[in-house]
Amino acid sequence: MKAMKCVSVVLLIFTAGIIANVNCQNRTPEFQPPAGWWNPVVPPDKSFTIEMPGKVEHTHDPITSDEPFVGEGYNSMDATTGLHFYGIEILCANELHPPTFTANAYFNAVYGDRSIGRRGPIKQISVDGFPGREVVSTKADSTMFIRWIVVDPRVYMLSLISGNDKSPERWAKRFFDSFHVSRAGATLPGCPGSAGRFPTATTGKILSVVFPNNWMSNKKGQENTLIDARWFEIRSRRTSLAEEWLFGALHYYDSQSPVPDPEWYARNFYAVRLSDPVVISDLTRAEWNRGKVISTQATQVFRGDDAKSTLFEYRGHKYAKSSEHWGTVTVSPGGRWVAIYSYSGENAPVFLWSGGLPREGDIFWDVYDSNSGEKVLSWTAKSVGNPGLLGQGTIWVQDRYLVMPFDSIMKGCVIGIMPQA
Repeated sequence: MKAMKCVSVVLLIFTAGIIANVNCQNRTPEFQPPAGWWNPVVPPDKSFTIEMPGKVEHTHDPITSDEPFVGEGYNSMDATTGLHFYGIEILCANELHPPTFTANAYFNAVYGDRSIGRRGPIKQISVDGFPGREVVSTKADSTMFIRWIVVDPRVYMLSLISGNDKSPERWAKRFFDSFHVSRAGATLPGCPGSAGRFPTATTGKILSVVFPNNWMSNKKGQENTLIDARWFEIRSRRTSLAEEWLFGALHYYDSQSPVPDPEWYARNFYAVRLSDPVVISDLTRAEWNRGKVISTQATQVFRGDDAKSTLFEYRGHKYAKSSEHWGTVTVSPGGRWVAIYSYSGENAPVFLWSGGLPREGDIFWDVYDSNSGEKVLSWTAKSVGNPGLLGQGTIWVQDRYLVMPFDSIMKGCVIGIMPQA
């Protein structure tokens, strides 16, 4: 393609009688992408289609209880037309978090983030009949184009970051216009693959608990989050409501001590009514002190070797782990139920006294009836931080309830309720 010529311009500057003749140079021709430059992207659930240049990578956010929304997506980098980063993220409610996620909540959180730079006006848009918004933000060295499309309960976030191209609008429009919601995508329930993160129960029942705030340090002069919380203690009190538990968190536990030191506990306490869904309320220290301890720290009854141990045998039945690493294997206080925790993930390198366990992985709980050997419930969560440590905080309540934390700061847990005999 021939270079476009710019018309010669004569600029007359009447300063000190000087006439300057300025000729404009030929501009560099605009890049025309060859065939196959734009690659179609279709996720496994076929919820949308979009086109992205170059090598496309699949990404996902770790599932934790700290954020009300989580996501996974696709991105690619293109340096031919200038430094461009293309991305699409599929955002939806974090099922380990109370149902507070809305499209507006997500948009306001991101739009209010100062890190995205100086923002332009918000444009109301519509894509395939679904509402959305679009904004352009600029920094000294980059321009960011962002588009949100709301396909309830999902939000699709498209973004293009341009590092040095003088006309990035062309590529943003081409990228944005290639996105379309499929007919199947208009009726999907939530996050891709979310069915694998929900509990399943055969004859038992599972409740999910997420506390409204982090556990806070009880040490004098410290107002920060208790980042080393490791165990729950559960107490009961007489109430006219449905069954209710009192939750406290400890960062230290000594089974030989008849009375725990008050500084071992977090400063805040909660009451949890075991309805479905659960009802959580704040608890005073005085109310906590009046409660009666009903929980028992789980005792490890089997330490599996990933390389050698494939089965755990108890009362004539053999049990296997669901994932690649053995975690906590415990038996209820009365011996009726066998709970097996396992997890996935690549072990981190050992450095001095740290490392050796995966930084992220999937977690699996399976509970069996030791009389029959049959599974009564199971629970799985994807992409959890520090999965090798979570089984250590497991506790039993009486001989029927298993309490399993699902994050490293004990912000939440699941309660497995065994079937009645």
